[in-house]
Amino acid sequence: MKQSGSMNGASQPRLHFVNRLFCTPGETFGPRIICDHQFIYVEKGRGKAEIMGNRYEAEPGSLFYYGPGEPHRFEADEEDPFVLYGLHFSPDSVEGDVTAGSHHVTILPAESMDRLHPVLEAGKRLKGIPYCSSPGMWPKTLFEEMVREYRVGDRYSSIVLSCLLLQWTAKLYRWLDTAGTHSFHHKEEAAWVRHQLERHACEAYAPGWLEEWTPYGHDYASRMFRKAYGVSPHAYHLQCKLQQAERLLQETELTVTEISERLNYGSVHYFSRWFKQQTGEQPTRYRQLKRWI
Repeated sequence: MKQSGSMNGASQPRLHFVNRLFCTPGETFGPRIICDHQFIYVEKGRGKAEIMGNRYEAEPGSLFYYGPGEPHRFEADEEDPFVLYGLHFSPDSVEGDVTAGSHHVTILPAESMDRLHPVLEAGKRLKGIPYCSSPGMWPKTLFEEMVREYRVGDRYSSIVLSCLLLQWTAKLYRWLDTAGTHSFHHKEEAAWVRHQLERHACEAYAPGWLEEWTPYGHDYASRMFRKAYGVSPHAYHLQCKLQQAERLLQETELTVTEISERLNYGSVHYFSRWFKQQTGEQPTRYRQLKRWI
């Protein structure tokens, strides 16, 4: 943790807001600045990002970070718009409890994209974290857990969220320390498996897929995929299925029963229980959540 800057020792970070956003084709936010810190993690889809005048391509597994007063802008691809996790936080604690629906976030328009804007009472950006990095799929589980806990919003959530934020930051610094020393020789094969799993998200998982899509046996291909993305192919397929369920709930008028049938669940009741286990919300309640990032 030698790079951790101000997030060390007695520091108690505070999460202000976290959410998962399905962007529409061509949707943009910014140019803007914020008064706290933010991570943007790309779960799927593509787009473009600009931070402090630096331009980046956003793709699955991309991670973006900027601090107070650093101008930024994001634009979703027209054909394959990205799905983003957005996490607002402060490295040091602030009094008060986290409650669902309370957004401790100040967003202002940016006058210029290539210079730091003065922000009152703002600290400096965290050291050692670049504007853009590509950790892959392993951060997704932590972002999912933070979103679920934020929506719980009870009197314990602020403590749990601070712990999750510390865990996320420690794992990020560990990855940044070691990312340059590891390589993966089967990156193309693993990416192809991921692409196929996404295409077959509505189907029931079949172990034979891995032998069909790669020149390897199931166990070796599964290890190859886990090494690349941090999860097993089966677990990633379930994530894809959940993404499809969330997309259909947000973007279509299909009933919950119709969605469960489309995703090859034998029972709408089983689908609803599974969905709540994954998101903390019943499908009908999930449809009512506000769009915010």
